[in-house]
Amino acid sequence: MPKMLVEPPGPASDSLRKMDEQYVYACLWLGGKQLPIAIAEGEGALVKDVDGNQYLDFTSGLAVCNLGHRHPKVIEAAKKQMDRLVHISQHIAIYEPYTKLAEKMAEIAPSGLVRSFFCNGGGEAMEGAVKVARFASEKAVLLAFTGAFHGQTTGMMNLSAPVSEWKYGFQLPHPGIIHVPFGNCYRCPLNQEYPGCDIACLDFIEHVLDHVVTSGEVAGIAFEPIQGEKGVIVPPEGFPQKLEKICRSHDLLMITDEVQTGFGRTGRMFAVEHWNIHPDIMAFAKGIADGFPLGGFITRDDLTKLSIKHGSTFG
Repeated sequence: MPKMLVEPPGPASDSLRKMDEQYVYACLWLGGKQLPIAIAEGEGALVKDVDGNQYLDFTSGLAVCNLGHRHPKVIEAAKKQMDRLVHISQHIAIYEPYTKLAEKMAEIAPSGLVRSFFCNGGGEAMEGAVKVARFASEKAVLLAFTGAFHGQTTGMMNLSAPVSEWKYGFQLPHPGIIHVPFGNCYRCPLNQEYPGCDIACLDFIEHVLDHVVTSGEVAGIAFEPIQGEKGVIVPPEGFPQKLEKICRSHDLLMITDEVQTGFGRTGRMFAVEHWNIHPDIMAFAKGIADGFPLGGFITRDDLTKLSIKHGSTFG
């Protein structure tokens, strides 16, 4: 269990910190957020620093190690693959593990989602999902929610809407993105009370479609079933269902970001299953690979039969 051999940070951690500050573009320590300890190894829920101190890891890496550090089945699979092949691009040739993973995703994803694309992580996954939505709908505008966090690529920082250090100095006003209030009942942006409000925050979408853009210009709406970056905000009961009705009535694609909530993090395989809603495109990452860099998105069959030019070396 957790044990301290020396008071942290120990001398070995201090030495590595000085080297880190000299050579690494470590954005988090510049912001005072990075821990002053250097981690050497981990197993299960425990990590050990270079001075021999042992800690409980409440970060799960960065919300990725759903099975803990170095789960034996994950390590076994990784070693087996390393002995066969390290890299072949899916753009060049079909590769069995890639195809079987896509088949498995169609099996476990919410009904209607069948075609997957895999990449390096969550920001990339959402970038791809947005490209598919715009390409398939032939519409440019996207709706997103205040408080949302969809990644740190330049595109996803514009789609995100927490005013935070992640965006400071990088945000560019984007005419193709409109933000609407999320169902944060603890701090209601409309000063309403649930359930008497009848989820008035979602009525704001109707207001936008009446006064800002028409539904004929909007590709879809992106949302996290449970917002993570600004405080694990669970929407009120009825919010996801009402959002789905709005999407269907206005022919908007429903894009769910399950990067943080997917793969059992909420007690269901994916968080949308709590409300029995059926997104058109779903992005995923983090928990899918227990610490290895992997993300992707999965869509309805008809959306990705279109010949969209999208990919990367490792995507």
